[in-house]
Amino acid sequence: MAIFSDKIISSKFIDPPNNMLIELLYREDDAIIPYIIEVDFTSKDFNDLLLEVTLEEIENNTVRELKVEKKAFDSIIENEVDRRWEKEQEKVKAAYNEAEAYAQKVIEQEYDNINAQWKKLEKANEEQWKKLEKANEEINTEYGKIEKASIEINAEYEKLNNEYEKLSKASIEINAEYDKLEKAAEEINAEYQKVSKASVEINTGYKKLEEASIEINTEYQKLEKASIEINTEYQRLDKEYEKVNVYAELEKSKKFQEVQEEFQKAREELQLKFTTQSFSMGEITGKEVFSAIDENNQDDDFVFNLKVSILEDPIIAKSRDKKLKLAIRKSKSVLELLKIYAEAKEAA
Repeated sequence: MAIFSDKIISSKFIDPPNNMLIELLYREDDAIIPYIIEVDFTSKDFNDLLLEVTLEEIENNTVRELKVEKKAFDSIIENEVDRRWEKEQEKVKAAYNEAEAYAQKVIEQEYDNINAQWKKLEKANEEQWKKLEKANEEINTEYGKIEKASIEINAEYEKLNNEYEKLSKASIEINAEYDKLEKAAEEINAEYQKVSKASVEINTGYKKLEEASIEINTEYQKLEKASIEINTEYQRLDKEYEKVNVYAELEKSKKFQEVQEEFQKAREELQLKFTTQSFSMGEITGKEVFSAIDENNQDDDFVFNLKVSILEDPIIAKSRDKKLKLAIRKSKSVLELLKIYAEAKEAA
């Protein structure tokens, strides 16, 4: 008896679709112990196992385990997709809100700067106009003085014609008035230079306003471009989410169909066609044999059942040629198995 005899709790294949390794769980006192057995009909442990559990029961246990694992995996995939989508949605919303807030902030700052510049220009313009008005008043005053002086000079000239002695005094007064005129002319030139400088400053301010306006338009275009990129990325994420949903639904349907139909159907057909007890020329034609080989040449389930049938053959089962049995287990197609089997039969 094997160490697990009458103690087995569960059994399943751990290397599907090859199905050449079996994992047992058996109870030893209060402990549950795992045990691995290779599918080998010459092995005592394997034959002891078959006394308690058939290969079909082990396969059914494996299918049930695969269904449970698939269900858990599908649940994990769905949860992960939902979690990632929620995370990406939050990122997109945050990025959009951040861009919108930044754009609003930049626009408000630029408008504040423009208003401040306009106020400075208006204030400078008012001050310059006040200075010009004051200079104009001073010029008018000086012109009045000149007119008055001119009258006085004319009066003095008339007096010169009559009174030569008063000539020196009149000449001194004329010179004094001339000095005043020169001083007034210098002041007028200084005010004119100030006016010219103020005009240059005004033009410079207008240029700065134009530059600020260009910068605002550039930033606004950048914000529009960023908004378009955010909307494009949001649409792309939405499409990717739809693809994930479609893919998940297709995978569920596909796996369910494979487990419900193909798995059991393939095994039942193979067991009916390739068991040593029922395989005879009276029950199946040569054409059907070749058709079955051609259709199932690389079908994993078909190949596995054929391996089992060959290993159960008395000549193969009694053979001590380990290379032969290893070659049978590693075969990947029906034709390869038949070639090995034919060579072994001829050698026997």
